[in-house]
Amino acid sequence: MALAIWLVAVSIGLLQLLGFLATRYMEPSPGHPSLNSQLAQALANLLVGLPLWLRAWQPMQVEAAREDEIATTPGAPFCVKGISS
Repeated sequence: MALAIWLVAVSIGLLQLLGFLATRYMEPSPGHPSLNSQLAQALANLLVGLPLWLRAWQPMQVEAAREDEIATTPGAPFCVKGISS
């Protein structure tokens, strides 16, 4: 569940940031209140989503490294669908 929350928050933040940049490029009117609000929302989503992503990603990286280490260890038991030899 936590994985889905950070994914949604980061995705929305990135889309909002891209939308802000596209609007800013197409209609250069500095200081427009709606653009400032859009930028604030994008940055807020990224500031919330990125720490959640890091918190969820680090344990997954450790687990993947551990599984890779076990798989490449010489003499490790060979397992196929729960059958070990």
